[in-house]
Amino acid sequence: MGGRAVRTTVPAALAGLAGLRVCGSGSPGMSPRLAAGRRPWWIWAAPFALVLTVLVVRSRFLFTDRFYEDFDAGANSILIQQAMHFRLLTGNYSREGFSHPGPACLYVQAAGQWLFWYALRIVPAAWNAQVLAVFALNSAWVSLITGVVYGWTRSLRGAAACLAVVLGCVATEPWILSYDWMPWLYAPAYIALLAAAASVAAGASRDLWILTLAGWFLIHGHACFLFFVPVILAAVLAVVVWRHGPRAVLRAFLRARAWVPVAAISAVFA
Repeated sequence: MGGRAVRTTVPAALAGLAGLRVCGSGSPGMSPRLAAGRRPWWIWAAPFALVLTVLVVRSRFLFTDRFYEDFDAGANSILIQQAMHFRLLTGNYSREGFSHPGPACLYVQAAGQWLFWYALRIVPAAWNAQVLAVFALNSAWVSLITGVVYGWTRSLRGAAACLAVVLGCVATEPWILSYDWMPWLYAPAYIALLAAAASVAAGASRDLWILTLAGWFLIHGHACFLFFVPVILAAVLAVVVWRHGPRAVLRAFLRARAWVPVAAISAVFA
């Protein structure tokens, strides 16, 4: 990325549950089903607010100093201007001579530029606003990862342990959450993809929308994920069908609360 580097470092979260009951071989009549209960809104909000606050406080110079992008960030800013007018249909440019599949991350940065610079005027330059949008996006990924784990443990300690592991990983490479260079943006989304994939493979159709969202963001971000994401999805499907059987899987995953969010997300990104 061009421009000035952002120096930052980096909750306990809770949530309800909903998962597929494993069918034992001794209970052929049973089918996987969604368990009752939803994760409360604050299980997502708490880790999001915590991580975002830390990132913003550590990078408070974004609110006072002007930063002007160059190199990759400069090229991306040109694309972000197109996204501001909803004209951008491809991703950032690759050094291999093509554009990556989609503009999802660039539209997030465009939204941040409009909100923080044009509308609220809380930052002195467009690039500063783009970085704040990256902070918000990465905080959301951490929130989703924590929520996935709480969905299984229903334990504050389990969610806190998950958050500690994620932030411990980030502590070794602070750029994972605080840098707007595209390769770093893929890291938290990929962790969210793996967490949701493991959850869905274990039978939790409640996390299918997170798996879908992370997968589409990664596919938009880099061409290599056109290969990796479908392979991971195929592996998840194979595990679920092997454990529960195709009919039980269809009954569970074709419920409206499972497939409607997936269809809506896919319609936006496709």
